[in-house]
Amino acid sequence: MKIIFTLLLVTLVALSWSYAQDCPNCSAQNRQPVCAVNGRGNRKTFPNSCFVDSINCEEGQNYRIVSSGAC
Repeated sequence: MKIIFTLLLVTLVALSWSYAQDCPNCSAQNRQPVCAVNGRGNRKTFPNSCFVDSINCEEGQNYRIVSSGAC
């Protein structure tokens, strides 16, 4: 039973690590600010649209871009 649990745990860790590796890696040098809002109505300015995708991926957020420029 311990072996099965250990194998399951290792599999879950490996899957979560590979998932995190698929998130975008953004450069702040491309300064085209965007305003995004999440499901709670919180607005936030991001350096560019890539950062919105990255935060949504890495942190499980649900921001969507609502306009170009700062909020």
